[in-house]
Amino acid sequence: MIERRATTRHPVVVPALCLRRDGSEFHAVTVDISSEGLRLRSATLPLVDERLTCNIRDIGAAQVSVVWAGSCDFAVRVIGTTPSATCR
Repeated sequence: MIERRATTRHPVVVPALCLRRDGSEFHAVTVDISSEGLRLRSATLPLVDERLTCNIRDIGAAQVSVVWAGSCDFAVRVIGTTPSATCR
């Protein structure tokens, strides 16, 4: 069976630093973006429903919730943003 998504994904490959609520962090790379969220690839995989702050190069910081985790990638839904200093 072929999975069909309601939204189009756009490839975007940039580094990201993901921060956990306990203060620990891990590196990831974005894979694609859609109106529903982002898919990232990392050697460290967060848990589903975990909340993170992802600092994505040239995009900014986003508060996200993990909605899916595979063997080497995970998907997040953006739940908030943190304005950068250049936006003030």
